Amino acid sequence: MEYSKKRISLQSGGFRYNYYKIKDGKKLRIPKEEYIKKLKNKNAKYIDNKMEPNYTETLSEPWFTLILLGLKTVEGRKNKGRFKDMKIGDIVKWTNDDFMPRSVLTEITGKAEYPTFREYLEKEGLDKCLPGMEKFGIDHGLSVYFKYFTKEEEKEFGVVSIKIKVIQ
Repeated sequence: MEYSKKRISLQSGGFRYNYYKIKDGKKLRIPKEEYIKKLKNKNAKYIDNKMEPNYTETLSEPWFTLILLGLKTVEGRKNKGRFKDMKIGDIVKWTNDDFMPRSVLTEITGKAEYPTFREYLEKEGLDKCLPGMEKFGIDHGLSVYFKYFTKEEEKEFGVVSIKIKVIQ
């Protein structure tokens, strides 16, 4: 079952939200409390009803903005440490301080392991891993990853694919 909310503009200039669940293709209006309860992630921690991330990671530009816009839906890293430990349902807070402090919360929706960045990019797709780079091809995509990681690290640890969706 899906849940959604819709912002409604008021004549007074303010706004309010209507909350819905979608069942059998029909949109049914529900109370805000039910919407919040259904969206709470079982892996996330809540403090004062605010979702706390399981992990906080830093991303450089343009990758941060592409995640923020929902265009980059797969993050690839060496399969080591925190990235190896992440699991489906975990909440990751991505941060960037390049222009000003910013952050975005995402939920991990899938995870896969690959022996190389080439195999990762071929299976996951440049459009999801490096949006905008599709026209330049896999070899150009590899050059992006090898700015951050060495071939020795790739060989030692392999690659982990973290599929994400923006939640806040």
